[in-house]
Amino acid sequence: MADDLSHATKNGCKIVFSFHEQAALSAFFNSENGFVSTQTLEAEVWEQRVVTHNSVRRLISDLRKKFSAKDNFKNLRGRGYQLDFEFLDIKHSQVPSLPRKQILIALFCLVICSLCAFLIHEYNRPDSSSNTQALAKQTVFSSDEYIVDYDKFGETYYVTTRGNNTSSIFKARNRQKTLIQHADYPGAFRGLEISNEGKTVIHVVEDGKCKINIYEKPIENLIDVIPCNRQNAYPSFDWIDENKFWITFNLNKSDSIKPFIYDLKTRRLETQDDVIGLAANSPFYIDGFIKAYRQGLFSLREDHLKQTKLIYLKDRQQKTIFEYAAIPYSIALSEDTLFFTGNHNELLQLRLENNVLEQNLEPSLLLASQAVKIADPLFLDGNLHLTLGNASKEFITSYSQKYEFHLEDGVRDFTYTDDTLSIMGLTHFGYVIEQRKDGDVSKLKYIETDKSFRHLAFFENDLYLAGASGIWKVKDKGLIEVADLDVIDIVSNGNCMMAEASSGIYSFETSLKAFEKIASQGERIFPAQEGCMYVDNVSNTIRNEKREFIANPTMRKRIFEYKGTLHHWYSEGEVTHIVDLSTNVKVASLQSRALLKRVIGYKGDILYATQSGVNSSIIKLGL
Repeated sequence: MADDLSHATKNGCKIVFSFHEQAALSAFFNSENGFVSTQTLEAEVWEQRVVTHNSVRRLISDLRKKFSAKDNFKNLRGRGYQLDFEFLDIKHSQVPSLPRKQILIALFCLVICSLCAFLIHEYNRPDSSSNTQALAKQTVFSSDEYIVDYDKFGETYYVTTRGNNTSSIFKARNRQKTLIQHADYPGAFRGLEISNEGKTVIHVVEDGKCKINIYEKPIENLIDVIPCNRQNAYPSFDWIDENKFWITFNLNKSDSIKPFIYDLKTRRLETQDDVIGLAANSPFYIDGFIKAYRQGLFSLREDHLKQTKLIYLKDRQQKTIFEYAAIPYSIALSEDTLFFTGNHNELLQLRLENNVLEQNLEPSLLLASQAVKIADPLFLDGNLHLTLGNASKEFITSYSQKYEFHLEDGVRDFTYTDDTLSIMGLTHFGYVIEQRKDGDVSKLKYIETDKSFRHLAFFENDLYLAGASGIWKVKDKGLIEVADLDVIDIVSNGNCMMAEASSGIYSFETSLKAFEKIASQGERIFPAQEGCMYVDNVSNTIRNEKREFIANPTMRKRIFEYKGTLHHWYSEGEVTHIVDLSTNVKVASLQSRALLKRVIGYKGDILYATQSGVNSSIIKLGL
């Protein structure tokens, strides 16, 4: 074994060790008896980087293979790993003296290497003003399914998960998980919240009906049921005391989803307009996740354009704390600190004062941007928790299963125009756009921005991005604003371009290089050979960018062109159906639910977005 642990020689063969393997071997050799706990290995090898529980297993497995000594690396389950080794004092034969010239050359190289190492160290040393504190990490739950929500009571974690065709509730203690309930369809068990006394509220879907079940103890002894109409959404809960909790709810399907208080004794929902204010004239919004703080509420509020902001509500006032490029799922709140993920896969913290509405809001960095997806922060039993890798990335597949396209952290939108497939994907620092022609990648561009975009269009050899931040043209040196609109969708067939905004339908006028409003009441825009189309809500007809009549829709569903014919498409459960608009005959059923509200025709096939599998875990961070 080399003194620096960089390599070893066995039976005349040289074994080279990676940086992580060297760190692990050093931890074993420096231990008293060869035992190193899993948590110590994670801290020694990866330092402040967040890793999965399987990372340590893979590392030990690689060392076993390199040494061909499986029995020497013992897994003490629930504790760590034991390495059986022995130090041998090997007497080296006298090394002949080197010529003076070789010694001088070696000294010169040593000085150069030392200087380089010093410069590299200084370059990589974090600035004192932005240092992040060291965080001890422990994996408390692992799964090959998507983690929907989790909470803790005593020493036991309760976790709801969702697979492709299943749903489960687990309880976990000392990393050992036990299945409590199971359903043979996805989305059966959703958000849950456990009070200090153990009362548990959980959102479930049973027999196609939305229910909110309340248990006396975690998933034991059902004491109340609240019917709801949010089958495809996720209500948020926050216990106030043993008999009351906050809940985000809507009494009518068309209402915004806002916070109420539910009283277990009276079994009534109590409005809280004194806290959140009156928003009768506001566009539709969803308070997706809430946490109570000092007679007010923190909320992740999603507007009608899918733009999410972290806000604080109190005394009919609100203050924006952070604006998101993508939709987050939770925040964590201790007695005096708010924790939340940022737009670049980092973790931020904000020290709270008595009056949040008046305080200066400058969050600091707690955990730097990670290579693995971090999300769902919660503060449980005095410890900050996160989900790790809990993101099933969207990718593009086809009806024939002939095509499949993946891009970075997941596909956000895609379109096929002028024989070019344009795909927009997410990155930790913004977006990436890939264009394919004749099966090959013709263009790849990364865009670093905090702006919120959900759609793209390809028109006259230019790319346009659209969303809550407006419509922007992509140029070599950055983005150029084209229109300040709250955009719901944007499409192009190469000869025209159309945008659907909250204020109406807009068509791009090439001569003016601007979008002009053509209809106040329209929706469901889509591209076709005959032009850019929309559904006029007044006449219930399909019209083009010139307002000319094209056809009558037969369903209140989305429309796209497939093999030169207009088709409706809609999802039912986990399957998406394609129906010929003119004959009302079902022509195809896609293998899974189409996501991103996008289905397009592509070379005689149908492209749509679906999700990949996940490898997720819950980790506990020691602050």
